[in-house]
Amino acid sequence: MGGASSYLAMLAIAGFLGATWTASKVSKLLGVSDIVLVITTGVLLGPDILGLISKEYTVCSQARHTDCEVDDLEYKIANGLSIGEHLGRIQHMDLCHAEDGHHAVPSHEESHDAHGEASHEEAGHGEAHSETGHGEEHGASGHGSHRRLSGGGNYASYEECLVKSCKQEISHECQLTPDVFTLIGHAGVALMIFESGMHFDFEKAKIVGAKACVVAVLGTVTPLITGALLTMLLGYGFFPEGISAGTALAPTSVGIALRLLGEAGVLQENFGQAIITAAFVDDILSLVLFNILFSLGGEFDFVAVVVNPVVGIAIMLIAMYAAMKFWPKFINGWLLPKVPVKEGAKACV
Repeated sequence: MGGASSYLAMLAIAGFLGATWTASKVSKLLGVSDIVLVITTGVLLGPDILGLISKEYTVCSQARHTDCEVDDLEYKIANGLSIGEHLGRIQHMDLCHAEDGHHAVPSHEESHDAHGEASHEEAGHGEAHSETGHGEEHGASGHGSHRRLSGGGNYASYEECLVKSCKQEISHECQLTPDVFTLIGHAGVALMIFESGMHFDFEKAKIVGAKACVVAVLGTVTPLITGALLTMLLGYGFFPEGISAGTALAPTSVGIALRLLGEAGVLQENFGQAIITAAFVDDILSLVLFNILFSLGGEFDFVAVVVNPVVGIAIMLIAMYAAMKFWPKFINGWLLPKVPVKEGAKACV
């Protein structure tokens, strides 16, 4: 067995889960929603503040063991030196091409001592170009510009493309094999969405459906526009920064909406069903936005961007129709009559 160290780890996890459970009970005693208090308790006891939970349980193994930052990366690439196992693997994945980026090729001495002189020479060179009317063109294509490389984004240099592609690879791997608490969180969100579907009233959705769809469209478009504008006011570009921020603000939490409406006792009211319906439609539209955003970040893949979402939506609609029309008749009219009835059996109510 693990000994004393693993026993302490189990105590820490039990203490963390017990504290969040206690926070939910305290919230109910106070007559308020437990969402804020539970989240606050989790943040305080997490690895970044009090540290009751170790970071090994909250950060995936790829993020903990992969190093995308290498000192003197530009110098090492220019002189054919090793850039580490992880960046070296990215370098051989054909995600970034050196000819697409503009970066200096410093010698060992130039990498530390001659940078200022080189900048001075470039400034004089730019002045000479401006006299002939080509200064602006030179500035647009020089070292400070962001050029699109094959790694699926805009990067200022080949080195930046390698580092950010490495971080994207870590993010992808962490989604495939998340840490234990992220996995628990994903399971909890899935159960909350499943529960919200159980409370969906199709008859009332027919009444409030049109208005709910209008709310959903406004709830998707408004955060997208507002997030993009605020990002631009902060000095960032419209794409990809502004669109990314707006897209990230567009989704609605169906689970939290369900929880709040259930606690208020208005879930079965018309406006409660309107909120749930709008939240469902808003999330579907947000998924479409995310898919479009990811397709704009790299090469356009018709199958991944168009075909797969259409097939997914079609399957979802077929499943909804089957849940409403086919399965009730199949279970009650065909399956249950074939189940033998045992005499003296007690029915569970």
